[in-house]
Amino acid sequence: MKRTSLVFAAVCLFAFSASEPIFPAADGSILLTLSGERGSYQHINAMRIEQYGDFDKPTPAEETKYAALLMKGTAVEGGEVAMTLRAPEAKTEGTSFEAFCRITNGGSLSFETPEGTKLSETVCALNDGIYRIVYNTTAKSFTSLAITRAGIVGNVTTAGWNAAGVALTYRGNGVWRDTLDLVAYTGSD
Repeated sequence: MKRTSLVFAAVCLFAFSASEPIFPAADGSILLTLSGERGSYQHINAMRIEQYGDFDKPTPAEETKYAALLMKGTAVEGGEVAMTLRAPEAKTEGTSFEAFCRITNGGSLSFETPEGTKLSETVCALNDGIYRIVYNTTAKSFTSLAITRAGIVGNVTTAGWNAAGVALTYRGNGVWRDTLDLVAYTGSD
Protein backbone atom coordinates (compact mmCIF):
# COMPACT_ATOMS: atom_id res chain seq x y z
CA MET A 1 0.00 0.00 0.00
CA LYS A 2 1.31 3.45 -0.90
CA ARG A 3 1.11 6.33 1.59
CA THR A 4 1.43 10.01 0.86
CA SER A 5 2.90 12.73 3.02
CA LEU A 6 2.88 16.49 2.40
CA VAL A 7 5.46 19.09 3.31
CA PHE A 8 4.55 22.78 3.05
CA ALA A 9 7.21 25.40 2.49
CA ALA A 10 6.83 29.17 2.43
CA VAL A 11 9.39 31.69 1.20
CA CYS A 12 8.90 35.34 2.08
CA LEU A 13 11.68 37.81 1.19
CA PHE A 14 14.49 36.69 3.51
CA ALA A 15 12.67 34.04 5.53
CA PHE A 16 12.05 30.38 4.79
CA SER A 17 9.95 27.99 6.80
CA ALA A 18 8.73 24.47 6.22
CA SER A 19 6.24 22.29 8.03
CA GLU A 20 6.93 18.87 9.44
CA PRO A 21 5.60 16.08 7.20
CA ILE A 22 1.83 15.75 7.35
CA PHE A 23 0.65 12.14 7.26
CA PRO A 24 -2.78 10.98 6.13
CA ALA A 25 -5.44 9.63 8.47
CA ALA A 26 -6.06 5.86 8.56
CA ASP A 27 -8.55 6.23 5.69
CA GLY A 28 -5.89 7.95 3.53
CA SER A 29 -7.44 11.41 3.67
CA ILE A 30 -5.56 14.64 4.32
CA LEU A 31 -7.60 17.68 5.35
CA LEU A 32 -6.05 21.11 4.77
CA THR A 33 -7.74 24.08 6.43
CA LEU A 34 -6.79 27.72 5.92
CA SER A 35 -8.61 30.46 7.71
CA GLY A 36 -8.34 34.19 7.36
CA GLU A 37 -9.96 37.46 8.09
CA ARG A 38 -10.80 40.29 5.74
CA GLY A 39 -7.59 42.08 4.90
CA SER A 40 -5.30 39.25 6.02
CA TYR A 41 -3.45 36.79 3.87
CA GLN A 42 -1.93 33.32 3.98
CA HIS A 43 0.41 31.75 1.48
CA ILE A 44 1.25 28.26 0.42
CA ASN A 45 4.13 29.05 -1.91
CA ALA A 46 5.28 25.49 -2.46
CA MET A 47 3.97 22.05 -1.72
CA ARG A 48 5.86 18.78 -2.10
CA ILE A 49 3.91 15.54 -2.22
CA GLU A 50 5.86 12.33 -1.69
CA GLN A 51 4.51 8.83 -1.96
CA TYR A 52 6.06 5.86 -0.11
CA GLY A 53 5.51 2.15 0.00
CA ASP A 54 5.00 0.55 3.42
CA PHE A 55 8.64 -0.54 3.55
CA ASP A 56 10.23 2.90 3.04
CA LYS A 57 7.76 5.36 4.54
CA PRO A 58 8.93 7.67 7.33
CA THR A 59 7.31 6.91 10.66
CA PRO A 60 5.53 9.82 12.36
CA ALA A 61 7.02 10.63 15.75
CA GLU A 62 5.04 9.47 18.76
CA GLU A 63 2.80 12.41 19.61
CA THR A 64 2.51 13.56 23.19
CA LYS A 65 -0.43 15.94 23.48
CA TYR A 66 -1.07 18.41 26.30
CA ALA A 67 -3.82 20.84 27.18
CA ALA A 68 -1.50 23.49 28.67
CA LEU A 69 2.19 24.31 28.86
CA LEU A 70 4.35 26.79 30.77
CA MET A 71 7.69 28.32 29.81
CA LYS A 72 9.73 28.94 32.97
CA GLY A 73 13.17 30.08 34.06
CA THR A 74 15.48 32.99 34.67
CA ALA A 75 15.60 33.66 30.90
CA VAL A 76 11.82 34.18 30.78
CA GLU A 77 10.08 37.50 31.40
CA GLY A 78 8.56 37.38 34.90
CA GLY A 79 9.99 33.87 35.47
CA GLU A 80 6.95 32.09 33.99
CA VAL A 81 4.78 32.50 30.91
CA ALA A 82 1.67 30.48 30.01
CA MET A 83 1.96 29.26 26.44
CA THR A 84 -0.98 29.20 24.00
CA LEU A 85 -2.06 25.98 22.30
CA ARG A 86 -1.58 26.25 18.52
CA ALA A 87 -4.55 24.18 17.33
CA PRO A 88 -7.99 24.70 15.80
CA GLU A 89 -10.45 26.15 18.32
CA ALA A 90 -12.29 22.85 18.71
CA LYS A 91 -9.11 21.09 19.92
CA THR A 92 -8.41 21.11 23.65
CA GLU A 93 -4.96 19.54 23.51
CA GLY A 94 -2.09 19.38 21.06
CA THR A 95 1.65 19.24 20.47
CA SER A 96 2.46 22.85 19.54
CA PHE A 97 2.41 25.85 21.90
CA GLU A 98 3.55 29.46 21.48
CA ALA A 99 4.29 32.50 23.61
CA PHE A 100 5.48 36.04 23.02
CA CYS A 101 7.80 37.38 25.73
CA ARG A 102 11.08 39.04 26.62
CA ILE A 103 14.00 36.60 26.80
CA THR A 104 17.32 37.11 28.61
CA ASN A 105 20.50 35.48 27.31
CA GLY A 106 22.26 32.99 29.58
CA GLY A 107 19.33 32.28 31.86
CA SER A 108 17.60 28.95 32.38
CA LEU A 109 14.68 28.02 30.13
CA SER A 110 12.35 25.08 30.70
CA PHE A 111 9.04 23.85 29.32
CA GLU A 112 6.68 22.24 31.82
CA THR A 113 3.10 21.17 32.28
CA PRO A 114 1.06 23.06 34.90
CA GLU A 115 1.31 19.90 37.04
CA GLY A 116 5.11 20.25 37.09
CA THR A 117 6.21 17.64 34.53
CA LYS A 118 9.37 19.07 32.96
CA LEU A 119 9.56 18.28 29.23
CA SER A 120 12.92 19.93 28.54
CA GLU A 121 15.38 22.41 29.99
CA THR A 122 18.29 24.39 28.57
CA VAL A 123 20.49 27.43 29.11
CA CYS A 124 19.17 30.17 26.85
CA ALA A 125 21.56 31.06 24.00
CA LEU A 126 19.25 33.65 22.41
CA ASN A 127 20.23 37.31 22.41
CA ASP A 128 18.32 39.53 24.84
CA GLY A 129 15.07 40.61 23.21
CA ILE A 130 11.41 39.96 22.55
CA TYR A 131 10.63 36.64 20.89
CA ARG A 132 7.90 34.41 19.59
CA ILE A 133 8.74 30.98 21.00
CA VAL A 134 7.06 27.87 19.55
CA TYR A 135 7.52 24.60 21.47
CA ASN A 136 6.81 21.14 20.04
CA THR A 137 6.01 18.57 22.75
CA THR A 138 6.75 15.61 20.46
CA ALA A 139 10.21 16.80 19.39
CA LYS A 140 10.80 18.42 22.81
CA SER A 141 12.37 21.39 21.08
CA PHE A 142 11.55 25.03 20.38
CA THR A 143 11.99 27.54 17.60
CA SER A 144 12.34 31.27 18.11
CA LEU A 145 11.64 34.37 16.07
CA ALA A 146 13.01 37.71 17.27
CA ILE A 147 10.34 40.45 17.22
CA THR A 148 12.14 43.70 16.52
CA ARG A 149 9.08 45.78 15.67
CA ALA A 150 5.30 45.49 15.81
CA GLY A 151 3.01 47.93 14.09
CA ILE A 152 -0.44 48.58 12.74
CA VAL A 153 -1.39 49.54 9.19
CA GLY A 154 -4.66 50.46 7.50
CA ASN A 155 -6.87 53.16 6.10
CA VAL A 156 -7.45 54.78 9.48
CA THR A 157 -3.80 54.97 10.57
CA THR A 158 -1.49 57.90 9.93
CA ALA A 159 0.85 55.54 8.02
CA GLY A 160 -1.91 54.21 5.74
CA TRP A 161 -0.90 50.91 4.16
CA ASN A 162 2.84 51.64 4.41
CA ALA A 163 4.47 48.33 5.35
CA ALA A 164 6.30 49.90 8.30
CA GLY A 165 3.00 51.02 9.81
CA VAL A 166 2.61 52.86 13.09
CA ALA A 167 4.94 51.32 15.68
CA LEU A 168 3.47 49.83 18.86
CA THR A 169 5.38 49.67 22.15
CA TYR A 170 6.01 46.34 23.88
CA ARG A 171 4.43 46.57 27.35
CA GLY A 172 5.36 43.13 28.68
CA ASN A 173 3.51 39.83 29.02
CA GLY A 174 3.22 39.44 25.24
CA VAL A 175 1.31 42.72 24.81
CA TRP A 176 2.04 45.59 22.43
CA ARG A 177 -0.15 48.62 23.19
CA ASP A 178 -0.29 52.34 22.46
CA THR A 179 -2.82 55.12 22.07
CA LEU A 180 -2.91 56.11 18.41
CA ASP A 181 -4.29 59.08 16.55
CA LEU A 182 -6.55 57.67 13.84
CA VAL A 183 -7.67 59.43 10.69
CA ALA A 184 -11.19 59.52 9.27
CA TYR A 185 -11.99 56.64 6.95
CA THR A 186 -12.96 57.97 3.55
CA GLY A 187 -14.34 54.70 2.20
CA SER A 188 -11.64 54.25 -0.45
CA ASP A 189 -8.79 51.80 -0.28
